[in-house]
Amino acid sequence: MRSIGLLASTIAGVLTLSFAPSWPNQAATQGPGPETVSPCCAKVCNTDGSSTRCKPLLLGGLGSAPMDAVGHGCLDAETAPPGDVCVGGAFIGGSPQGLTSCICIFGGEGNPGQCASGVDGSTLTPSQCTVASIAGCGSNVEVVPKDPDCGCEVCNNDGTCDAAKGENCSNCPDCACTGGDTCQDGVCKPICNNNGTCDTAAGENCSNCPDCACTGSDTCQNGTCVPQPTGCCQANEHHCFVCGDSRCGDAPCVASGTCSIASTGGVCTVCNNNGTCDTAAGENCSNCPDCACAGGEICQNGVCVNPC
Repeated sequence: MRSIGLLASTIAGVLTLSFAPSWPNQAATQGPGPETVSPCCAKVCNTDGSSTRCKPLLLGGLGSAPMDAVGHGCLDAETAPPGDVCVGGAFIGGSPQGLTSCICIFGGEGNPGQCASGVDGSTLTPSQCTVASIAGCGSNVEVVPKDPDCGCEVCNNDGTCDAAKGENCSNCPDCACTGGDTCQDGVCKPICNNNGTCDTAAGENCSNCPDCACTGSDTCQNGTCVPQPTGCCQANEHHCFVCGDSRCGDAPCVASGTCSIASTGGVCTVCNNNGTCDTAAGENCSNCPDCACAGGEICQNGVCVNPC
């Protein structure tokens, strides 16, 4: 009975101090700054990324569970050194019945005091106190969906990139990169970082970054380094050779041509059979199926013409 009486008088003292206008409140003494809360009023992160915390003390009723106490909520009497002084949860009643769900006297992480249950007097860790308080607060709680403090998404899709809230190009469309920049580790940077290494995964290629410059006689075509065409000659009906080969003899060199088999055989052709007629490479209806005439036209000297 003595311990219950002491606990009751302590709670009464906390309530008195909480409502006293001269009490040196943390926010008043330090001015604007990060919010400081006690274990009684702290939040708990839920598995869906939301958070739950007790709202300020709400008096009234001895209704049905879970609102079957004189009051529900939390009070921070002090959050400055030497520790937290607070009460939280159900006040005088509740399920299970008790004086309060949790009370801290100079408690909190690293502080000299402790937190305890007002139901059975057992010692509680700060985190246990928070859980007990929320359980005792019943419906007088605040739930924040997608709380950034609980590892949930930080993007509010309001059209403004708010870096202070953790929005960046990797987690929020509001921060989409512009001007050809790409998102690299949450920061918009030019595709080419000029670090001497060709990073194709980041979008670097020979057309947009010196790091990917082609070597030898290769040329950059559509971002890819390709060998210079060496051309070929049709030495005879069945033999194709690379231009410059002495076996070409008087056969003309087709600068953009390639041998259909190896440089020692086949047909010298400019057709790559990719389904597209590339006239710039020398393909035409006389040397490449890609350029086959259509609509009744016929091929004359490499050109599709109307037979009429």
